[in-house]
Amino acid sequence: MPTYVFRCPSCGDFEAFRTMAAVGPGAPCPECDRDAPRRMTAPGLNTGGPSHAAVAAHERSAHAPGVVTAPPSAPARPADPRHARLPRP
Repeated sequence: MPTYVFRCPSCGDFEAFRTMAAVGPGAPCPECDRDAPRRMTAPGLNTGGPSHAAVAAHERSAHAPGVVTAPPSAPARPADPRHARLPRP
């Protein structure tokens, strides 16, 4: 659901979640209940690229890689019944 920014003349900016069909030119201020006109802001678009957290982790590891003494151990896997040995006759 989109987030819209409104500006109350006395309280300042506030955000409100509205569907695109339900948003209008104004909304009541949550503090003083005065009519606040909607502000035009840049849309928050997700480009589908890497997240900020992933980019930050990559940058940290590029400058100071972690030192390990051995490869990580693999977790024990449960036995697969399809590969169980048959009893010998």
